[in-house]
Amino acid sequence: MKISITTKLATTDLLVVFVPAKKFNAKTYHDFLPKDVLTFITARMKAGDFKGEKNETLPGFFDIKLAQRVLLIGYGKNGHDTDIMKAAGTAIRHAKKIKAKKITFALPTNVCAHCVAKGAFLGNYEFKVGDTGD
Repeated sequence: MKISITTKLATTDLLVVFVPAKKFNAKTYHDFLPKDVLTFITARMKAGDFKGEKNETLPGFFDIKLAQRVLLIGYGKNGHDTDIMKAAGTAIRHAKKIKAKKITFALPTNVCAHCVAKGAFLGNYEFKVGDTGD
């Protein structure tokens, strides 16, 4: 999977939204996430279906121009760098499982973008000992 970084949201196969535990603030994402996605996140957190705990995931399907698949991924209460990296790696493995060719991360301002890139790179790594390609 090719990994690239940009500051603009583009049409993608999978939109990954990083969500903190128990303190979701829609205003943090208001500038760049569609209203349908924000409503979905708020409703799922109120219902208790998604709490934003470390590496907790919740897929969603939408009919929006940006992406049809959305993956909510929790990074815990504090969002330490290692938690962010693990969450990004989990998102990449999920993207591989559903055969997404292009993935976009939607990050709140307090999330380390460098950690997301590093976690995505490490999550994309496949250890193949003795693979001859046959």
